Amino acid sequence: MGRVQILALLLVSFVLLHGVSAGVLLNVKPVDPEDPHVLEIAKFAVNEAEREEKTNYEFKYVSDGISGDTSDGRRFQLLLKVVADKHGEKKAAATVLEKGELASKRELKETVRK
Repeated sequence: MGRVQILALLLVSFVLLHGVSAGVLLNVKPVDPEDPHVLEIAKFAVNEAEREEKTNYEFKYVSDGISGDTSDGRRFQLLLKVVADKHGEKKAAATVLEKGELASKRELKETVRK
């Protein structure tokens, strides 16, 4: 599946999962998987998932993602690679809401692992 199809699929799932509760998405665009800000948000998502689910994941990298503005802040939907204890490398998806530039105003909305 090409990058455009993956981004389209992410956008559709993002809108279906969050469209009603998150309001209208504006300025939707793909993220740069190597952007330091995106990496910081991805690591936050993995750390929060570990804390909430009492698991032991190690962040590897961001493979793709999108971000868009809502009335609540900026939402990031990221596709990640993580290492899960004895299960090896796994794909994961995370949605993070960032309310401003401060790390303390981030909230993990959802995680999915395959």
